[in-house]
Amino acid sequence: MLAEKSLVVLFLGLVLVGCGGSGGGITAQQSPRVRLFNGADGQATLYATYQDGNLNNLGTSANAAYGAATTDTLITNTTATATLQATTGALLTTAPTLYRENSYYSLYAYGAAFQGYHGMVVADSQLVSTGQTFGIRAVQLGTKNPNVDVYVQPGVAPLSPSNREFTGVGFGTVTSSVNTTQAVDTNGYLLPSLNGNTLYTVSITTQGTTTVIASTTVTVTPGDYYTVVVSDSPVGASTQTSVSVLADRRAS
Repeated sequence: MLAEKSLVVLFLGLVLVGCGGSGGGITAQQSPRVRLFNGADGQATLYATYQDGNLNNLGTSANAAYGAATTDTLITNTTATATLQATTGALLTTAPTLYRENSYYSLYAYGAAFQGYHGMVVADSQLVSTGQTFGIRAVQLGTKNPNVDVYVQPGVAPLSPSNREFTGVGFGTVTSSVNTTQAVDTNGYLLPSLNGNTLYTVSITTQGTTTVIASTTVTVTPGDYYTVVVSDSPVGASTQTSVSVLADRRAS
């Protein structure tokens, strides 16, 4: 009888551990999350619908105003397509992408009616960079200047060749090792040192020149990751090219 009671207690203890009752229980997985950035010329608003291979609806994003990003849409850990929807109907459906658990993504809509619209899905790093550094990369969605250079200057200092982080970033691409001599990770980020600064000026030039065609400022948080988004300016703007900076690390 004593042996039987001991076995019951042992069994209950194993059940509690397996259910997370104590110690190393099962860790809950988080659904993939996707935000939409609208850089599609002529589209004042866009939203995205996500479908799996059987055309089951996995989620619908909020509306993204031109030049802005939505909050995240939760979808399912599977291979899925995204259909970009405008007020006039569907613009395009992306190629299938594997969306993984515990991962965050950005879907960039870009292009124009005369050359066709496109959608690009990239993974957003949720890591914390080491030491006094931050992660930075760029995506080029603008049709007016197909190849650009990206400068990241501390404070509001004048443009300097030493602050050119990426060169020759082509239309419809995310930065990689071909755009810099510095080390980049698999998602296109490099890790500049803060050197006591948190305020930076991001300047965009046409490739090989120092003529600034767009600029903005950003206050960075040590350890966080950011994407510089180059896009065409909205109709009526004083410049042809715009730049914005998105904070990529959204995991709590």
